[in-house]
Amino acid sequence: MSSFLTTLKTETKENKNHMRIVSLRNVVNFDFLHELSYLENRIQSLRNSTWNPLIFPSLEGILDTSYGILSPQEVRAMSGWPLSQQDFGQKQGELDFISIRAENGFNNQAVNINTKHWLTCDIFLSLEYLKTFQFFKNLKFSDRFILAKDVTILVQTLTFVYTSFEAKSDCFKTPDGCFFDVLSLLQVLRMFNGTSLNQTTQVFKNHIKSSQNIFSTLIREKITKTEYILLKALAIFCGSNFCKLSDDAQKIMALEKQKYVRALFEHLKMRPDRLLVLLSWLNLILVHQKSLSKFMEFMRMFSGYRMAESIRKLEDLVLGIEKN
Repeated sequence: MSSFLTTLKTETKENKNHMRIVSLRNVVNFDFLHELSYLENRIQSLRNSTWNPLIFPSLEGILDTSYGILSPQEVRAMSGWPLSQQDFGQKQGELDFISIRAENGFNNQAVNINTKHWLTCDIFLSLEYLKTFQFFKNLKFSDRFILAKDVTILVQTLTFVYTSFEAKSDCFKTPDGCFFDVLSLLQVLRMFNGTSLNQTTQVFKNHIKSSQNIFSTLIREKITKTEYILLKALAIFCGSNFCKLSDDAQKIMALEKQKYVRALFEHLKMRPDRLLVLLSWLNLILVHQKSLSKFMEFMRMFSGYRMAESIRKLEDLVLGIEKN
């Protein structure tokens, strides 16, 4: 658990009455909640649209530009969804091939490819989401890089989990209708790879368990859209490398995070018990971030050679796979 989450959960348990008093004295201006809701809707519109990049900038390149893909602009919905699992696998392979060609200078387009590099697209959108926060813009580039590298997968996972939940799924589901079924993948690996099963089983078990914990809690506790939106903003302050930020950045973020804590508490009508439930769920996302990194590092042995370099490098950097 991040130090911020640990401290906040402890304070919530020990100072429930004090939190009520502080909350009443610091009525939150909820204008920013409308902005967060807009960003969420914009992200979902892009995920469901024909926006479908073949290659991606580096993390430095993304942070160094004001691309503004989340600004208002017309988008067209992707056609041909939902895909079958078989079509999904085939088109993902075609998309990988086209991306590699595009990276090597061939002028290809993802014609008739109505699937996406989902993890990379969601990473990119999470970074664009992060760039919309004014406090983030005020940080030095070195601090922005550390923070983005630290929390992007956390933000991406929250997006993926909740949109899957909204699609009535109890596991990860992409907008094109396909499920990420790691149990089936384990069966395939057992049949075809030469790696000792004992060396791989624990990686899969950890990933499966963390995924199941996330969805079972989300479904059981009926986490609302507004709670999710506020938690997603709060997640920006839950990275494990806060101490690596400059003193100025730490001061800026310490002040800024209080706004989102107060907003969440106000939205919950000053119910500390509900806040603890939400913070515990957010901690499950943090645990999943680590299992996802291990899982993807393992999968690189089988699929890394089929990926465009720009995609692999961006994913590996924010996943914490230091093999670029």
